[in-house]
Amino acid sequence: MMTTAVISGDVPLPYGEHALLTPGMTEGYDAVPPTERNRLLGYLESVVAAGRGPVHAAVAFNAAYFGYDLNGDGYGGSPLRLDDFPAVTLGECAPALPVGAMVCIATGSDPLYAEIVYKEGAHPAISSLGDVPAWASGAPAGAEGPGRPGPDGTLRRRELLVPGPHAFGPGLSLTPTQLNRLRAHRRWINEDGHVVIDVGYPSHEAARRADLPAYADYLLTTVTNPLTITRWVKR
Repeated sequence: MMTTAVISGDVPLPYGEHALLTPGMTEGYDAVPPTERNRLLGYLESVVAAGRGPVHAAVAFNAAYFGYDLNGDGYGGSPLRLDDFPAVTLGECAPALPVGAMVCIATGSDPLYAEIVYKEGAHPAISSLGDVPAWASGAPAGAEGPGRPGPDGTLRRRELLVPGPHAFGPGLSLTPTQLNRLRAHRRWINEDGHVVIDVGYPSHEAARRADLPAYADYLLTTVTNPLTITRWVKR
């Protein structure tokens, strides 16, 4: 039996005596007993209060599932394996990564481990002031010009990823000085701390997928350690 872990305010942490995620939650909000529902909601409220950035639904799932520590260590003590994280480099190509994905951002020295908390398209024709060519507005992913939707096979598009650089606690995070230096150099992350990359999608359907279905598919098909995906269901 796992021991109960709580922080101030008696907020339960993941992997305590009572699971935050339960099999009944797969049946929908109304099917979950109030006790289980309130336990999860209380924890997620504390995650939002403790966080330094947006908490997308995929990010909230990560917190409850992988064990985000509310006392400052983030995912530093979680079962996530850092060596499994896909590597991304500013200005280069990478497989498509959904919101919620854990990544290793190359920096030329100490790696920057982060959780993707938001992403958006970053078409190269969009100006720094946000002006968008008329043909690009509403065009499908991979479109190459007016009336040219792009190839039918693997397509590429430019995306801006917003990483959460403090997700892994002080032991696995860069210092504020190091992050500010990287922003100033604009070699590994841009001046806003974001990463712009060219990503590849296997199809137009995959490129149009919403964030939550994209993350669910990513967990079930791309994440390399299937044990972490089935652990809580077997309790």
